Amino acid sequence: MNMSKSKSKGKNLGATEGVLFKFTQRFLQGFRSILEAGWQQNILYAGMLIFCIFLCLPIFAIIFLAFSAPSVGVSELSQTEIFFHLLSSTLPNYLKNSLLLMLMVGILALVLGVSAAWLLTGYSFTARKFFTWALALPLAIPTYIFAYLYGDFLDYSGPLQSFIRDLGGFTRPSDYFFPELRSLPGAALMLALALYPYIYLFARKAFLEYSPSLAMARELMGISGLKGFFKTSLGMARPALGIGLSLVLMETISDFGVVEYFAINTLSLGMYNLWLNMGNLAGAAQTALLTLFIVVSLSYLERSSRMRQSHAQKEGSFYSPPLKKLSAVKQLLVLIYLGSIFFIAFLLPSGLILYHSLKNFSSLINENFIAYTRNSMVLALLAASVALLISISMAYAQRLNKKGFFTKIVNEIMSLGYAIPGTILAIGILVPFTTIDSFISDISEAMGGGRLGLLLSGSGFSLVFAYVLRFIIIPQGAISSGLGRIHENLDNSAALMGFSKKQTLSKLHLPLLKKSLFTGFLILFIESLKELSATIILRPFDFETLSTYIYAYASDERIEEASLACLLLIGLGLLPTVIIMRSLNTERTLY
Repeated sequence: MNMSKSKSKGKNLGATEGVLFKFTQRFLQGFRSILEAGWQQNILYAGMLIFCIFLCLPIFAIIFLAFSAPSVGVSELSQTEIFFHLLSSTLPNYLKNSLLLMLMVGILALVLGVSAAWLLTGYSFTARKFFTWALALPLAIPTYIFAYLYGDFLDYSGPLQSFIRDLGGFTRPSDYFFPELRSLPGAALMLALALYPYIYLFARKAFLEYSPSLAMARELMGISGLKGFFKTSLGMARPALGIGLSLVLMETISDFGVVEYFAINTLSLGMYNLWLNMGNLAGAAQTALLTLFIVVSLSYLERSSRMRQSHAQKEGSFYSPPLKKLSAVKQLLVLIYLGSIFFIAFLLPSGLILYHSLKNFSSLINENFIAYTRNSMVLALLAASVALLISISMAYAQRLNKKGFFTKIVNEIMSLGYAIPGTILAIGILVPFTTIDSFISDISEAMGGGRLGLLLSGSGFSLVFAYVLRFIIIPQGAISSGLGRIHENLDNSAALMGFSKKQTLSKLHLPLLKKSLFTGFLILFIESLKELSATIILRPFDFETLSTYIYAYASDERIEEASLACLLLIGLGLLPTVIIMRSLNTERTLY
């Protein structure tokens, strides 16, 4: 028996040593390939390493703060005592509300997205083409604008309840029943209406990418309708649904605008309150670590779903089963259902914004609005330009060394940026930047100059830095995908013609990547304009952007005065939504 234990222990040690040996071997191979590369490639690799260090800086700062940060009013407590104090007071409530919110949003978004995708890919009815793209339009509306608009529209003093009171002759709230929107279910409804297109787009793409043999077998066996949906379609689409659901849940847990406006104490709002309202930086960092753990777990599940999807579906394998025609009554029911989703999720909020903007257009165009728009545009353009240059370098370095271990690690780290909530990113950026500013001022003062002030943390640099870190995966993914479609034979031909790698990139690759470059630049530009949680914390004093401008007026229950800013963000948000719809439009044989 002892011999068997020792043998099993030896096997485990052998397996561990084998893994370590393979890891070391791959690392040395990657390092050797870097040493053997030319100086231009080495510059690219050095730039990638520096960027990775900057990308990891917020995470390292959060970990450091969680175990060593001083906190106003609780400085006599150790970091462990602070954590257990949070654990016995506010943290369980933050965690419970966050998990409940994610559960509600996930269920609602799944129901809306999957049902809409199934109806549009399996049945023929009037206005089907219209709803195919119309149901993706809510992506253009930021989640916090949903909350502000519906909070104002459905409030006791809002137009809907005023109409109900006038119609029924009611004088008090107790005279009639009206659901409370500013609640956990209300916040879940707002987020689900804004985020369900993620699941809708992935589900629609998955339903269209059936294996021909599976679809034919299903028809021969007579499995159709709801039975066929639950037995075959839903199972095949499960990996794609996992990707869409992970994105929805990551957006939900990182949301700040909706939960702050509805006063829902989630982890995101808790970090903000602990740091800025209570001065408990250590507690905020510890809460951020818990949130980061949940986000990384969701990101891992999303990657696992993506890997399973690549095995479950063959790219380019399309089969178009005949669309089932619906009776007149069923067509009417489907139109009412899809029309209700489109009306509530896009048409009504857009109509309200358009109405308020046209009604008060002359008074809304003022110096403040122009200045805030200019601030947002400049920051977003800078962030998009910097991210585009970095993305081109990263993607090209990856192309030059596809099997390199180092480039794979860099890409894995880069993908975490989008998963980090804006509040966590802001804490992780502001604290080290403030330390660097203080260090620079101390040096300047020691050399006889005055203190230089907040060069990094008190300027737009921190905002641009946050936007680049959070959204760089968007242009990097678009450019990598575009480079993947350029065959390596073109590179070999260019090399035979005497082109250097720099000339190959500038004269061959970049002209072929115009569409990918434009797509990545535009989407990052729009996402930077809409970003709220990090912008509120990192913005300089007396500095406003469109998102903080909307937030300020909505917090004072004056959403009408910010309607033009909302309309501008929605209008700009429609551009990347249309691009996404065109890129995901695989219904080549259905129209």
